[in-house]
This record gives sequence, structure tokens and C-alpha cells, in this order.
Amino acid sequence: MKLRKFLIQPEIHIFLFCIFVILLCLPLLTIAGQNSPVLMFIYLFPIWGFLIALLYLINRMLGNASGGTGGERGDSTDV
Repeated sequence: MKLRKFLIQPEIHIFLFCIFVILLCLPLLTIAGQNSPVLMFIYLFPIWGFLIALLYLINRMLGNASGGTGGERGDSTDV
């Protein structure tokens, strides 16, 4: 219940956007990949996977908070 209230706040969305932009910006990627491109991928893919999982959770929480079925669009018959 606390996670749902936390993830549906617009301020948290802005904060998470800023954090992931910083983590995925070019200077940090070049620092991670200076020694070996393999290290860059080890740095990049967990962050990328966590971002996708977090976006999925936010989508599910917003869909449940608005009474929808998880963010599905185009199924509405209210015209």
C-alpha cells in the first residue's frame, strides 16, 4: 500500500526521470566503458532493466489508482 502511494506521486516521476537521465548520460557511460566495453554493458543493462521494471510498476499502479485495468487504452466505449 505504501509503495502504491509512493509510485503514483508526480514528484517521484520527475525525480526518477532525473536520476535515470544522469545514470544513462554519455560521461558516465564512457567512464564505465574506459577499461573494457564489457564493463559498460555490465553497467548499462542492469540500469536499463531496472528502469523498464520500474516503469511497468508505475504503469500498473497508475492504472489501478484510476480504476483502469493497468493502463490499457483504446478499449473505452464511453463516447
